[in-house]
Amino acid sequence: MDVGPVGKVTRGWAGVSCPSVSLCVAVDYAGNVFTSTDPTGQTSAWQQTSLPLGPEEESSPEITAVSCPSTSLCVAVGSGTVATSIDPMSGTGAWQVTDVPFLGMRTVACTADGVCVAGGGEGQLLETDNATGGKSAWTISRRPSVETVSGVSCPSSQFCVVVDEFGHVLTSDAPGKAPEAWSSSVVDGFNAPTSVSCPSRSLCASVDVAGHASLSMNPTARRPMWRLASIDNGRLLTGISCAGVSLCAAVDDAGNVLTTFDPTGLEPQWHATPIDGGHALTGISCPSASLCVAVDDGGSVFTSTDAPCASR
Repeated sequence: MDVGPVGKVTRGWAGVSCPSVSLCVAVDYAGNVFTSTDPTGQTSAWQQTSLPLGPEEESSPEITAVSCPSTSLCVAVGSGTVATSIDPMSGTGAWQVTDVPFLGMRTVACTADGVCVAGGGEGQLLETDNATGGKSAWTISRRPSVETVSGVSCPSSQFCVVVDEFGHVLTSDAPGKAPEAWSSSVVDGFNAPTSVSCPSRSLCASVDVAGHASLSMNPTARRPMWRLASIDNGRLLTGISCAGVSLCAAVDDAGNVLTTFDPTGLEPQWHATPIDGGHALTGISCPSASLCVAVDDGGSVFTSTDAPCASR
């Protein structure tokens, strides 16, 4: 499963996004982008690119998250920075960096048609329905009932979900177009969610700092039902990715992958697989049930075509 260290990742991976089994894009905190059309290949299958400087920057932007909804759109965000590309394999010149007045962005999710939602401190959301449209295409709003945004998932341009560190969940049927059209409920009122993944309007899954997974089959309902389960013995879960109803995979700060093959079941069974005992896993992306790609804080990439490395 282990691909191993990739490139010169000096500050650890900030995130990974795989729109298909033939493209994965990972970013580090130092403003480097790593791309591969063969993510299950060897280290040499990954190409390293440095993001260009923004209009008001003197050094490479600090990047905290990336979302690539298709092979022809990738969006990375950082502190006051949005970087976009319609051809992420083509090197530095294929990326455009825009400075935005939004510090502390932590997470981003985009759709193939250019709708994006990013989140950060103080309940702020950065939204657009035209990701490559430049600075004027992005709108910042403040959600009064929301604290620091910790996760975003947008399975379509008509549906996005946001979670914050206080267990609130926001949903919108018009992300990027109507900042006021977000409704609020609670996903996990006792622990701090860290990530959310919604492959469709009928399945959302989030994980938190205390080893819990919360799943909902009606996240858009006026009073959605979230089922909370302990899956990782109290450990900090750092990310989750669901490839439809056949697989959800989460990662933790102890190098474990947690998987379930029945996320919509009444009592989903989660399987723990240790893959990286020396580092914390910082992100995971499963574009299908046949491929998952995880990254850690030491610069290594782990891939699996066995859903992932767990027995049914």
